[in-house]
Amino acid sequence: MGGSDWIFQQNNAPIHRSKVNLTWFKSQRINVLPWPSLSHDLNPIENLWGILARMVYAEGKQFRTKEQLKTAILKSWEKINIEQFWTLVESMPERMFEVIKLNGAKTKY
Repeated sequence: MGGSDWIFQQNNAPIHRSKVNLTWFKSQRINVLPWPSLSHDLNPIENLWGILARMVYAEGKQFRTKEQLKTAILKSWEKINIEQFWTLVESMPERMFEVIKLNGAKTKY
């Protein structure tokens, strides 16, 4: 699985930076892309995860089993409008402009 011809990307969240995780990546010879701490997360997938989570847990819905949760996730995923996805993707130039305009300071994204 490892090798030098590809690089794994993840953000700098504490869970990703744990000694156990870093040791595992090293033992598997997986190169991890350096990522600055407290960097902007401009990846539109984060917004898509938020949309999905709000749909799954709408009205305080809770699940008793993993299977119930999985079913709810799959049903909600099917309901996501492709236009929502494209709106997020098309917002990338504006997101990047905001980061540059604010000299790297926090943005609304």
